[in-house]
Amino acid sequence: MAERIVLGERLDSAAARTLLSALQEWQGGDIELDGGDVRGIGGLAAQVLLAASRACKSEGTAFRIIASEPMRKDLERLGLEEELLAQEGQS
Repeated sequence: MAERIVLGERLDSAAARTLLSALQEWQGGDIELDGGDVRGIGGLAAQVLLAASRACKSEGTAFRIIASEPMRKDLERLGLEEELLAQEGQS
């Protein structure tokens, strides 16, 4: 079963630090990030998500983000939608 982390409404620089801490506590294995309430994501938080995604990929574990529409648009604007949301909707 995937570990699930619920993301807050704003993923700004302060939230990126909190997200990084949560991901550092993660003990490996599959992970699902619930971004259904996210209204905005900044570059630093996106970098944290990108690093986590790539770590999962290299370890052969699942990384899934359930993104709100504003989160999806911000990731698209940052050029990361395809890489970070590629597994969205898959079980």
